[in-house]
Amino acid sequence: MVEVMEKWQRPKRAHDHDHFLLVLDFMRHFFLNACEPPTKLQQYACRQSGKKGKFDHLKDLPEGLVDFLISGSMCI
Repeated sequence: MVEVMEKWQRPKRAHDHDHFLLVLDFMRHFFLNACEPPTKLQQYACRQSGKKGKFDHLKDLPEGLVDFLISGSMCI
């Protein structure tokens, strides 16, 4: 995680007060670099409508990861 944080660069389009944009950009960067191979991550979906998703073959994200993402984004 530290290595990913050190490589992340703040987007030029973000202002000092754009905390939400900075967090989302970092999370995108983290998942692009942390998931090897990328096809493993593509097996999952985070559905807002329960099991009524468009693609039945996708699995739900593990609950611990969902909680981490929600609590992390709530810190902003």
